[in-house]
Amino acid sequence: MKTTFRLLLLFVVMVAAGGKVWGEIRTITITVDSIKNGGGTLGSNSYNNEEETWIQDGVFFGGKAIAAGNGGNTGAIQMQASNGVLYNTTPLPGKIISIELHSINTPRSSSCYGGTSRLVTGTAADYSVTGGAQVGSASETGWTADDFSGTEYLFFAIKRGGNTAGNTAYLSSIVITCDVPPPSVSLSPSALAFGTILVGTTKTLKLNIKGARLTQDIAVSTATDTASVFSIPVATATAAEAMSSSGKSVDVVFTPEHTYSYGGVLKISSADFADTTLVMTGAGAMPTLNVDSSQVRFGKLAVGNSVSKTIRISSVLLTDSISVSFADNASEFFSVAASKLAPNRAATVAITYAPAAAGEHTATLHLQSGLLTKDIPLSGSAASLLLEENFAYGTGQKLTDNGWAAHSGAGTSPILVTSGLAFSEYAASSTGGAAAVVNNGEDVNRKFDCEAVTSGKIYMAFLFKTERTN
Repeated sequence: MKTTFRLLLLFVVMVAAGGKVWGEIRTITITVDSIKNGGGTLGSNSYNNEEETWIQDGVFFGGKAIAAGNGGNTGAIQMQASNGVLYNTTPLPGKIISIELHSINTPRSSSCYGGTSRLVTGTAADYSVTGGAQVGSASETGWTADDFSGTEYLFFAIKRGGNTAGNTAYLSSIVITCDVPPPSVSLSPSALAFGTILVGTTKTLKLNIKGARLTQDIAVSTATDTASVFSIPVATATAAEAMSSSGKSVDVVFTPEHTYSYGGVLKISSADFADTTLVMTGAGAMPTLNVDSSQVRFGKLAVGNSVSKTIRISSVLLTDSISVSFADNASEFFSVAASKLAPNRAATVAITYAPAAAGEHTATLHLQSGLLTKDIPLSGSAASLLLEENFAYGTGQKLTDNGWAAHSGAGTSPILVTSGLAFSEYAASSTGGAAAVVNNGEDVNRKFDCEAVTSGKIYMAFLFKTERTN
């Protein structure tokens, strides 16, 4: 018996879950009295070319070639032959389920049209239906849910058919049944992402609340544990505000208290609908100033030469520009290409070392933005040149005429100056000329002050190119 009960309960739940959930079913009944009470003015047993208008249950209606019947048709809506037409000019509160025609005397056939916007214009003497689609076939009694199946029509128009004698219709009432959806709310955006901001500062994002068919106000709140981080200055939206064409815009403020990634939930509550929530995210951070090198070493150079190296500087959440200078205000042999950088942007800065004297050289590059600073040590060393020969003489001149001495074979095939040599990795590339050593001939030398070197090592570099001739 216990097993049978559980199976029956499961079956009931499945049937309930699988059925369609409808909103409120509402009817609007149009009669002569409802037209008059709604502000319409129906004549008796006649009609004119002007549109008759009235309001009923919050919906605006219109009709043409309609009048109030008399005699045996007193109390009926008279629709005159093929001219008669009755319609709504503002949307019904929900999709049309059915339209019933209740006739006095002989029922007359009519056609129904449905659409998503007004189907009959307000122009005098215009009796036609200007839009929409015909619903089902002509009917004397109306149109059912089967005729409106699969449509979302909020507008209708009933048009009398035929123009034969005695074809005027007399209706005691027209009953329109609508499926009115329940109250609802939509949120834009669907989530609030504040990004990363400075701890202790604030950032405000706007949440738009749009409601439909509301009767109660809406409350906006956040969880207690994050109320100091995510706050709502104005936490109520009236039903009228939310249902306006633009909806209600609500400010949500993020104020991070620590360097932390925060998450929160915003709750939208009303007696009209189940609570709905929206996720909020944001992070707090402190300003940072970063350099891709903790120090810059230039190595050893010859006095008079120079070399440049670059560093990459980046920053986050700075409020001031970054000044670039040397800590001791006396960089001596170091220089930098920039003196000020924009905050919160990555930049590459060139530093040049150009020693004018031999020795070990150091300096400190100083970066500062507000109270935030960063120091980068710089170092390099320089040695004096004992000899530098770039053959910077006129092409064709002899070396022995320019400080060189022949120590063997003097005057035999003297060494002459020719055009210079180039190599990208050589410091003196494309500087001066070159000495052309061709075949056998004189040997030359040039002295330098070797007595000045009493210890250490002597380094030499030269650029040499060979050419084969036949």
